[in-house]
Amino acid sequence: MGQPSTTFVVLTLFLGLLCSLFWPATKHLITMAHEGSHAIAGSATGGKVVSVRMRPNGSGETETIGASPFLTALVGYVGPSVFGISSATALSNGLDPSAILWVTVVMMAVVLLRVRNLFGRLVILVAGSLFVLVALKGSPTTRQVFVYTWTWFLLLGGFVHTVETNVKSVGWSGDANSLRELTKLPRGIWVVCGGWRP
Repeated sequence: MGQPSTTFVVLTLFLGLLCSLFWPATKHLITMAHEGSHAIAGSATGGKVVSVRMRPNGSGETETIGASPFLTALVGYVGPSVFGISSATALSNGLDPSAILWVTVVMMAVVLLRVRNLFGRLVILVAGSLFVLVALKGSPTTRQVFVYTWTWFLLLGGFVHTVETNVKSVGWSGDANSLRELTKLPRGIWVVCGGWRP
């Protein structure tokens, strides 16, 4: 398929916003991306990912050994938005939406190997099954709408997740506390850095 029209992009933006309205359910997708980012950063900085956990309240935890604590904590914040920006860049350069679907499935599978609790496994299996179903059975238009909506949701959901985690639900997140201890800068600075991204 060719490049979508501006109307199509705006429509999928609204679909991404609509997904955010169902935040009690969809927030687990952002948690998955957030914790997956911790795992990627932990591995990339020479560490070993011991476990990943996702909880029903939308929080999560990734345990690593030998990784850079600063980069591992920081990347969790920006991870969902980085995934969204990467997807948007790839789409704008003509990458087939099916490729993004399959890359996402592979990344989910990698995280699944390190998930150590039942709820986290269920979230990834359900989400992964949906992505595989769209990739295999969806029409080209369906795949394009799905991937553009997913991209917008990653970009928007990262911000919503930061606000909810640090303000509304559970107080200061573990990431904000870790970054404060490592840098001696106030936790609020890391909340802003995690929430407001280019």
